[in-house]
Amino acid sequence: MNRLSDPLQDWLWLKWDKPERSYNPNLRDFLSGLLGYPTKNVITEDRALGGGYPDLQLQGPDGVVWIVGDLKLEDSKLTNPASRRALKRRKSTSAAWCAMSCS
Repeated sequence: MNRLSDPLQDWLWLKWDKPERSYNPNLRDFLSGLLGYPTKNVITEDRALGGGYPDLQLQGPDGVVWIVGDLKLEDSKLTNPASRRALKRRKSTSAAWCAMSCS
């Protein structure tokens, strides 16, 4: 993403034609730019580690994770209550949990 551009416009122009994990750097830049949150405290898991890790972690200045999140290309993974609960069980910690859909 271009740091001089609008983070929302950059996010909306993404094509969403690659695997979910490949968008984690875009997710980091989007949230950092939109929220004005320090990029070093927006942690994304960009490696394919076999699942079980949240795509996103927001850390406080002390390094404590207070929000975790997951990015999904398909709405049904979030709108279906059973799928959403399963995702939360696999990915969440004691931090607040959020999920974003891109479709």
